[in-house]
Amino acid sequence: MKPVALTLIIVGCFLCLSFLYVVFVSIKEEESRAAKLAFFFSFLFPIPYLAIGFSDLESQTVVGIILLVLTVVVPVIFLLPMGNASASQNDTPNGRIDERDIMFSRNLLTEGSERFKEYYQRHPDRMPIDNAIRGLPGLLTKGATQYDRVTASAADASFRAVKAFHPMLDDDNLTGPPVTVDPVRISRFVKEWMKRLGVVSVGITKLEDYHLYSTIGRGERYGEAVEKSHQYAIAFTVEMDKYFMDRAPQGPTIMESARQYLNSGTLAVQLAEFFRHLLFGQLVEHPHVATAPVPGVADLPEPFG
Repeated sequence: MKPVALTLIIVGCFLCLSFLYVVFVSIKEEESRAAKLAFFFSFLFPIPYLAIGFSDLESQTVVGIILLVLTVVVPVIFLLPMGNASASQNDTPNGRIDERDIMFSRNLLTEGSERFKEYYQRHPDRMPIDNAIRGLPGLLTKGATQYDRVTASAADASFRAVKAFHPMLDDDNLTGPPVTVDPVRISRFVKEWMKRLGVVSVGITKLEDYHLYSTIGRGERYGEAVEKSHQYAIAFTVEMDKYFMDRAPQGPTIMESARQYLNSGTLAVQLAEFFRHLLFGQLVEHPHVATAPVPGVADLPEPFG
């Protein structure tokens, strides 16, 4: 068998097995349409390679080489950067966003209120579309196309639970002198600790002006300018369950979204409380926590380095 023919057969078999693997993964992830397409392509794509590889054509070598070259060239063409977009383009924001302009803030405006009048005096062009949106049933209210009282109540419970954290965020009773800590150890500790608490990824970055809104657009401090008061920020991610996300736009998806809002809010407040008490607060003695030394504890390594 000619080398070109053998190469074509190997490539054809590889394509078939690759698409069959995609079928397996798609079925596992409950992606039926992707599984069907991959199964169809597992037979379609290998045909030219296997047909030429097993043929007795006099021009088998020439046709085979052309097909193999196309196999390499075509994917490369699709990978080449085209159009106006550039991978090296600087996408760093050059300004800040006014929170009053985002959809969530605008949807909270009540017709006839001072905030409503003030905002639409500045942006009269936005009133028609905003009023049209406000006239639609809410996401968790009766009348929405995917409304279900049970799943809506579950999602609303998570959203309401998030509000329970607000008093903790406004607590300013920590008046102790600041404590100096080792930034390297604390950075390492925070990353390891957060991962053990369930985050998918966590990082620490220098806080820039464009990371913050320019003006507060919700709550009692509506209209106040946002000033940068910290040098660094901690960013982390949580993962939503695919089973629930695959049910979009039905109730289970908003349930999962609300659950992760609550989960990430819990982690964020826990982290904020950690820093506030580490740097400025006095540790509270809890009567249910044993204070007597435990044998062998002194031999254990320091948590997270």
